[in-house]
Amino acid sequence: MSNDLGVPRKWVAPASGIVKCNFHTNWRNDRHLTGGAWITRDHRGDVGMHARDALLPSPDKLSAEMNCLLWVRRSLRDLWLEAVSIGTDSQRLVDSIQNPTRWPRYQCLLRQIVALCAEFVVIAFEVESRW
Repeated sequence: MSNDLGVPRKWVAPASGIVKCNFHTNWRNDRHLTGGAWITRDHRGDVGMHARDALLPSPDKLSAEMNCLLWVRRSLRDLWLEAVSIGTDSQRLVDSIQNPTRWPRYQCLLRQIVALCAEFVVIAFEVESRW
């Protein structure tokens, strides 16, 4: 089921053997800390792990989301997860990862994201509502 923006209204389970990690970034402005949280679930919806943290300030929301994604990806890698689906409520973030040349301002962060993605056997991104 989708809302008017095409974003699923509820969480969608991953395929068996894939861990789904949903994350959210909280950013108010460039003078405040960015916060992030993530949670993993299996194909039955059972919660595996979760974390939250305060991150360094970012100049804008998209760079905050990219920095949060880098934290999430490093966490998943450090937990030895190899097949993951990443759920986010940011269509802009997914667009920037899928078309990095269209986002030159963020090329440094996007290179880091692409490098981390290469360390996973299976990696997918989904846009989902956080509600």
